[in-house]
Amino acid sequence: MKSSLCLLAFFAVFLLAGATDVDDSDVVVLNAQNFDAQTAEGTWMIEFYAPWCGHCKTLKPTWAQLATASKGKFNVAMVDGSAEQGLSKRFGIRGFPTIKLIRDGKLYDYNLRRTVEDFTAFAEGAYAKVEAKELPAAAPATPAPTAAAEASVEESGDAAKKAAVILTTDNFDELTQSGDWLVEFYAPWCGHCKRLAPVWDQLASEADESLHVGKVDCTTNNPVCSRFAVRGYPTIKLLQNGQPKDYSGARTVEAFLTFYRNAKTATTTPEKKDEL
Repeated sequence: MKSSLCLLAFFAVFLLAGATDVDDSDVVVLNAQNFDAQTAEGTWMIEFYAPWCGHCKTLKPTWAQLATASKGKFNVAMVDGSAEQGLSKRFGIRGFPTIKLIRDGKLYDYNLRRTVEDFTAFAEGAYAKVEAKELPAAAPATPAPTAAAEASVEESGDAAKKAAVILTTDNFDELTQSGDWLVEFYAPWCGHCKRLAPVWDQLASEADESLHVGKVDCTTNNPVCSRFAVRGYPTIKLLQNGQPKDYSGARTVEAFLTFYRNAKTATTTPEKKDEL
């Protein structure tokens, strides 16, 4: 009996180790530099993922198996949507994982089961049952900076602009449970949110490393917005190690930063004790 239990335990450990060590060498890694050239010909099943996404981690062995099984039939690829924000924006990615098929310059959304069999059936013909969309055009290439321009940037100390972090139901707790986060809860159709958008982008760019700036689309992430009792847009909250504090001041970069500095000072200044 004991030997049988030991044998079962051994196989359980073996299987668990195999599940975490996935060989995905047959999956093509796409980025802004190679995306259009690679996908210009053939059929491509593409997963937009994020390294922190739990559902993406669950899908990883299936995606690797699909890539190996489909060699010579169609291509299987992945895009790190959190790093390749240009591609995510171009393809309207709002959550991870998102699966799309590209064939003959057309784009097809995949919303079926995440199994090798279903992925294969879709790539080999079932995509025709889905509405074909025009492949979104790539953004025009940015001209290379001149030597004078590079020198000017170096002298002024300008850093690359940071973007607001897109928070979702899947990643919200994992990202905001530590550190300081100023979070905007918004809706795409909200006029006040549209007016705030450039200010929020500027805030993300100007905030120092101690402050993370994020945003949540409440139309697609209702569980998070319900938990924080969001009843209007935009709603702005400061989260310090996961603890929320409401913001109701002016919607300017200066006001947001002042609010944050005051809140940070309040939490870091030790309480004075009466001297004897």
